[in-house]
Amino acid sequence: MVSPAGNRVPLRSVVGLAYLTKAIAMPLGILLCLGIAVLRWRKNPGTSLPIVRSVGLTLAGLVMIAGPWVAVLSWHYGKLTVSNAAGHNRALVAPSVVVPVHLLDEGFRQPNPGQLTIWEDPPLPGPDWSPLANWGNARHQIRVVERNTPTVFSILTHICAVFPLLVLAVLIWPGKFRTGPDDEPNRSWFLLPVAALSFLYLPNYLMPGELRYFYAAAPLFYVGGAALLQRDWCRRHPLRWRYGAAVLAATFLIPALFRFANESSQTLIAGECAQVLAQRITKAGLAAPLAGSGMLPGGRTGLYAAFLLGQPWLGDELSPRAADYRGSGAGLIVVNRGSGIAQELAGDASFRNLDGLLFSSEEGSQFPLQVFGLK
Repeated sequence: MVSPAGNRVPLRSVVGLAYLTKAIAMPLGILLCLGIAVLRWRKNPGTSLPIVRSVGLTLAGLVMIAGPWVAVLSWHYGKLTVSNAAGHNRALVAPSVVVPVHLLDEGFRQPNPGQLTIWEDPPLPGPDWSPLANWGNARHQIRVVERNTPTVFSILTHICAVFPLLVLAVLIWPGKFRTGPDDEPNRSWFLLPVAALSFLYLPNYLMPGELRYFYAAAPLFYVGGAALLQRDWCRRHPLRWRYGAAVLAATFLIPALFRFANESSQTLIAGECAQVLAQRITKAGLAAPLAGSGMLPGGRTGLYAAFLLGQPWLGDELSPRAADYRGSGAGLIVVNRGSGIAQELAGDASFRNLDGLLFSSEEGSQFPLQVFGLK
């Protein structure tokens, strides 16, 4: 796209490289490109041709950067493929799904050689569906969006505590965000990327704790808040600007500190426990394929430990039994200490509790996970 001064902002490069990191950047970039073009045209309809040329160059640059990887994926899957991530997410909210089950909780599978889990190149876990197929699917899609709307609102408020106030300010006092003449960008446009990001996640499976998908909104909220302060309240009062900027920064820091304090209240989180397990298992010479999640704040400890050990992780089930783990093909099973499955494994003659080989008696009682080996 083109800035008011005529300098070319490499949106195509940013979006293309971002796509190589996370596939949702492709549709997000296209929505941003088209949205900015419409906003600029509304401000100055006489510049239609430069706007169309800018959009064309931006999309062409995006295709040039993302194209090689899209070509590789399409060759691998035998059809045009930008990403499979959306398909897996969509399958979790299909009309036939009563309880969403993640692919990693759908049983035990041996990954291909050189892969840690089947998640590196997974099969589609459920039905491929479209809200346009029939009216029933359309109604279901509307219900999914309704369910996710307060979730998105909560996530954005957890990122910036004054997010609702910024939205209200844009709706009620849009003039407070103007930076110059009518043909120049308006700082209220900071909500466009946030709206585009929300639009892409609303129809899909989304959990309240998935703030990471919306962290890109944080600097945009700061831009909007700073524009409001600078334009109105603090324009002729430098001291007010100094204190206002500090308060604005606090609206980001305070929610983040609360999240940090909440996680720090746990004695050990998944990544730290995985590191401890990998070190102890290596020292004991017990490295083998793993199964079992060992869920802790931060994720699947069993999966992380497998990565650190260089061993395959074969999966898990939502409600596993000892017989399931016995037939999983894994040599080590990671479960939460004191859980029902841990007690079942301890009483099964096919498994041995490895606490005595990995920990002292005091360490074992305080560690939140147990590791069992197949005899």
